Amino acid sequence: MPPLKVDSNYWRSLDDLTGTEEFEKFVQLEFPALAAEGPDPFSRRSFLKLMAASAMMAGLASCRWPEEVIAPFAKQPENRLPGVPVQYATAMELGGVARALLVTSYDGRPIKIEGNPDHPRERGGTDLLAQASILDLYDPARTRTPRHQGEAATWEAFTSYFREHAGQNGAGLRVLFNGSGSPSVADMKDRFRAAFPEARWHEFTPVARDNEREGVLLAFRRPVRTDLRLANARVILSIDSDFMMTHPAAICYSRDFADGRNPGEEMNRLYAVESTFSVTGTNADHRFAVRPSEFGSFCFHLAVELTARGLSLPGEGWNFETAPPLPEDWRYIGPLAEDLLNNKGRAVITAGPRQMPAIHALVHAMNAALEAPGNTLVYRPDPEEHAYEETGSFQELSEDIRAGEVETLLILSGNPVFDAPADEDFPALLKKVPHTVHLGLYENETARLCEWHLPMAHYLECWGDARGWDGTYSVCQPLIAPLYQGKSVPEVLALLTDEEVAKGHGIVRRTFDSLGYGTEERDWRRALRDGFVPGSALREATPDIDGALIAEAVLAGLEASPVAGGAGYELVFTPSHTLYDGRFANNAWLQELPDPVTKVVWDNPALISVQTAEELGLRHGDVVRIETADRGLDVPVYILPGVADRTIVLETGYGHTAGGPVAVETGYETEMLRTAARWHFAGALDVRKSGRKVSVVTTQDHHAIDTKGMKEREERSFDLVREMTVGEYIRSEVAEADSESPSREEIPPLVPSPEVDAPHKWAMTIDLNRCNGCNACVVACQAENNIPVVGKDQVAVGREMHWLRIDRYFRGDPHKPEAVHQPLPCMQCDNAPCEQVCPVAATMQNKDGLNVMVYNRCIGTRYCQNNCPWKVRRFNYFNLNLDVSETEKMQKNPDVTIRSRGVMEKCTYCLQRIERAKIQARNERRPIADGEVEPACAQSCPTKAIIFGDLADSDSRVASIQYKDRRDYATLEHLGNKPRTRYLARVRNLNPELNEAEG
Repeated sequence: MPPLKVDSNYWRSLDDLTGTEEFEKFVQLEFPALAAEGPDPFSRRSFLKLMAASAMMAGLASCRWPEEVIAPFAKQPENRLPGVPVQYATAMELGGVARALLVTSYDGRPIKIEGNPDHPRERGGTDLLAQASILDLYDPARTRTPRHQGEAATWEAFTSYFREHAGQNGAGLRVLFNGSGSPSVADMKDRFRAAFPEARWHEFTPVARDNEREGVLLAFRRPVRTDLRLANARVILSIDSDFMMTHPAAICYSRDFADGRNPGEEMNRLYAVESTFSVTGTNADHRFAVRPSEFGSFCFHLAVELTARGLSLPGEGWNFETAPPLPEDWRYIGPLAEDLLNNKGRAVITAGPRQMPAIHALVHAMNAALEAPGNTLVYRPDPEEHAYEETGSFQELSEDIRAGEVETLLILSGNPVFDAPADEDFPALLKKVPHTVHLGLYENETARLCEWHLPMAHYLECWGDARGWDGTYSVCQPLIAPLYQGKSVPEVLALLTDEEVAKGHGIVRRTFDSLGYGTEERDWRRALRDGFVPGSALREATPDIDGALIAEAVLAGLEASPVAGGAGYELVFTPSHTLYDGRFANNAWLQELPDPVTKVVWDNPALISVQTAEELGLRHGDVVRIETADRGLDVPVYILPGVADRTIVLETGYGHTAGGPVAVETGYETEMLRTAARWHFAGALDVRKSGRKVSVVTTQDHHAIDTKGMKEREERSFDLVREMTVGEYIRSEVAEADSESPSREEIPPLVPSPEVDAPHKWAMTIDLNRCNGCNACVVACQAENNIPVVGKDQVAVGREMHWLRIDRYFRGDPHKPEAVHQPLPCMQCDNAPCEQVCPVAATMQNKDGLNVMVYNRCIGTRYCQNNCPWKVRRFNYFNLNLDVSETEKMQKNPDVTIRSRGVMEKCTYCLQRIERAKIQARNERRPIADGEVEPACAQSCPTKAIIFGDLADSDSRVASIQYKDRRDYATLEHLGNKPRTRYLARVRNLNPELNEAEG
């Protein structure tokens, strides 16, 4: 067997490792049976005996087939061929908003999630949460049966129990729900209230948009939803709004924004004002870091600058004569206001959900003055109109429990014990309620404190419906029968109210008919086939803005931020990019997925700026004590350029004590610092260094690319990431500079490359101007290619298995950096350096010129990994599929080999998809059409930044780009490896006046 790597400097033999902690971990991972024999079985003799026995048993096992029972279909389903995948349209609801999906199913088991290309808004894009949700379906840690006092029970027993304790007409009954935009849920909610008229319904979700809704009521006095039209915008100002990542319509908005970034056309320009780097901020042309307490002042001064330049805000009462002078650090507000004003009718301002209602109201007023409504945004009736009534209802529930008015509490999904405001002390309140019931996927912190815990069905197991951000109606159909005994929220409500229609299908069909989308069977089947109802978006509204009320609210106290300013430290709470509010904490794919900005895995350290770290004398991993007035938290720090000075950023959703083996004790429970008054921001912090240090694992510095010799060849611009301004692009300065240096074909390679003569020449181009670094492609690749997770300890030593990574680079002043993302799959070189060093030809070119791996040949020398300049090859040190449960095996893609251990893995451009397209085209006696083959990464990308095709087809899009687009380049091109994965340089649309204002 190969030696075990201890560190990067030297190797030890097996004898030297015997008895060490590392060897014990190795045996536990690879040979759990041996590890269970006793505390100290790790001798060389016992190890060799085990290996000999394993070889003998393997030989015996190969002598006969294991016994299996194969039963044919008594009646084969229509249009169903065994082994041939089929796709079904459905939707996933998150945050009250639907994501339109296509789910691939193999022989009745869903294995892969894609976006629905026919959906008018999302157009085939998905996000990382939707991609990873397939893993939750097969999670063996999910609740399997109803449980009463920790013991297995039945749904019938629970129904009898509930009817006994529901009270007369629901007296003393309360329902706590985490919110939904589903029409069927709304219908069942009304029916539940009719059945229990004295019961009260409360809603709480930790990722709330309450401030946004209150700002809408302040501006319009009626519930409406703002829907951006970024495709029409030429100037966009984002005020703490991560509309590319965390917004419910992020898939649509990312695509619309990317469509406006074509350098050959009039490009949009994005300004971002935020306290910490968001995905939107990393894509901004100009980004400004402000402290939480300064947002109100920023918006106030922006309104002053706009009115000073002649913009008339709606209504009366706007008096800025006594406004304080513009701070010297904010000189950029003047050019920013000028740019907005010069693009009247083509500009839009958006504020994030953390900002207070007065800021949202002022943003509505400024948008109205800039003629944004009808052009760069529209207003629609809010499908979640009920949420306006439920704002603050969680505090009402807490008061009722303290008053002893709650006899029975039904918690429909959610985890309020974990994520409710800390000052409410919900665990103690829950113990005061005599009868408690929880419905959820996992036995989480709330479930453990409830008398009853009921299994909830995964969205791929049940019928449902949902609306998109614009109101487009989607039907959620099940892809598989419930693996356990789970039920959906509408089904539970129907069960408790003795509804005649108690099954999910009947409930959704009844809602579909009542909404007027058609009552005939063909209308229903068309909705199931498409996954949505065309033309069902809610009509645009034209609400009257109450400018006088906004002016009164703004001038009365916009600068009075809910955060105490001054010289103290301030705190920002932000939902996790990967775990959302913590509901995905038991998803190992998401835990090991590097954060799009920090690249941290399995953790949520406190983010601080470079200057704050210098001020406190901190380095990566130093543990600090953060204390508010009544509570404190010990958490390690991570120094991130671009964070506002004297600001600390905490991600929520980590630090669980229940909810599955992956979720438990991962990260830090930052929720303990959140209170109802300090839900998004907190001030007056006491921050001090504790003296302890822990490991914060980040992947950004892994697989460093050696750029030696590049300085000597700077005239050829062999940068890893290339950027230019739109002015440079228009003036063709880059093209003129390239004409003075050798062309791509004229650059002499270090090693002569053979000519590749193949029927197909598959290639990929990644447009850095469209890629926003959202990580959807990384999860899609993992799901498609059966890529395992390795755990935090193995990632710490650089052994993560992702075939595709996204590098994040900062440039410029660490206090005011620019950021860019660069996806790195295999480069698929025509002159591949990995092939030249493999002693057994395990890595080779196939007949299409692709660099592929023959796993059966690989002997694990890792020479290819050492010789790859881009470091995109992965070696599986352990058998990570050894103890996979039976349900987890159901998720695996049968078209992709399950690798054991000791072989090299890498991106293959999803070779299985290429071969499937070849077979179909051959059967239909036609050539493969351009765009017919899409790797998982390209198919999932919401911005369509990844273009894949055949260079042998001169009319293909990828050939046109790689041969004609002057932004085209390849990384490390001077090595002469002729990579087929190439890039389009990023173009920034800078404001020249603003650059002068910044000095």
